[in-house]
Amino acid sequence: MVSLDPSDPDNTIYVGTGETWTRNSVSVGCGLFRSRDGGSTWEHLGFGQSERIANVIVHPEDPKVIYVGVLGALWSDSEERGVYKSTDGGASWERVLYLNPRTGLADMAMDPTDPNTLYASMWEFRRTAWSFESGGGNSALFKSTDGGQTWEKIHKGFPEGKLGRLAIAVAPSNPKVLYTVIEAEKPARKGLYRSDDAGAQWKQLNNDFEITVRPFYFSRIVVDPKNENTVVKGGLSGSISRDGGKTFKNLGAMHSDIHDIAFGILDSDILYAGTDGGLYRSWDGGNTFEINED
Repeated sequence: MVSLDPSDPDNTIYVGTGETWTRNSVSVGCGLFRSRDGGSTWEHLGFGQSERIANVIVHPEDPKVIYVGVLGALWSDSEERGVYKSTDGGASWERVLYLNPRTGLADMAMDPTDPNTLYASMWEFRRTAWSFESGGGNSALFKSTDGGQTWEKIHKGFPEGKLGRLAIAVAPSNPKVLYTVIEAEKPARKGLYRSDDAGAQWKQLNNDFEITVRPFYFSRIVVDPKNENTVVKGGLSGSISRDGGKTFKNLGAMHSDIHDIAFGILDSDILYAGTDGGLYRSWDGGNTFEINED
């Protein structure tokens, strides 16, 4: 996970190490690193036993406030899971959300208009040499409105029963609009859900195959920074919706297994897609893609 400091995006970079798409052959990280000179040199900020860091979010107005989401170990219990907060630029950390040694932070987002409002999806999982358990009674989506000090579960409209991995995305142009992709026990109830009231209520919109396929491996969801109704989901081929999540179509032809997507900040017709075959770029809103060889 790579994140820029909004106060100094040209120089200050955070990297949370470890692969969070939990196949049976994934890399193990060694903590959190920061560069203050555009990547020329790096310092270690802790979390050496985390194995997998899923998110790093820096406060847009106060660079001393940093949130780190730890997914944690794949093959064993881990006490270093959850959401951590620093108020002194990474010198010290307080864990502000923790459930148990089997449940880690899978995804996290901040309201761009209110940095005290955070969303965190917690995922119970375990891989062994002969099996993989994705989901359990502790998987849940939480919201904090006080900078992570307290959290509430926001599940009104969610499927009943045990949940698996959940993604979370906030629409930058209208932060009341949230999207999540839910792995659920009942096939008809898994898929894409949307909230139009900042998580108070949710409605299922889509459970097409490309939306629901292998949720432990494909759960990234990204919203156009200028249009709350344009949303892109990672997957085997990747999917884009321009009607608020009601319908999707495949992204332009590129190498399969799309794990990450980013919109251009100034021009959202420009998209970047990180795939198993490299980095691709679109100039036309995701209709076509070209391999990025820059």
